[in-house]
Amino acid sequence: MTDTTMLYKYGGSEKIHGDYYSYIIVNSGKIDEYLEQGWSRTTAEAKDLSAEPKKEESSEGIHEDTPLSELRAMAEGLGLKSASKKGRKYLIDYLNRA
Repeated sequence: MTDTTMLYKYGGSEKIHGDYYSYIIVNSGKIDEYLEQGWSRTTAEAKDLSAEPKKEESSEGIHEDTPLSELRAMAEGLGLKSASKKGRKYLIDYLNRA
């Protein structure tokens, strides 16, 4: 049996928790790939990401091509406890707000 996970994007056609989302079910081995594409593990995270302005680079020099492992380490250093479960887009947005 394959382990799968449901991921979300805000603004889709499915009503979940009172708002509209898109969702996909992916093999657990490909979760990071989809998180990097802007999908989220939870509806709350998806909604939060959609409300943030898009930034390519912060004043600290966080680039879109910064390695995911480096982004996770920076976020953990700032106190994000679940950094290892977050995707590139979420982490860059988080770090740019910090």
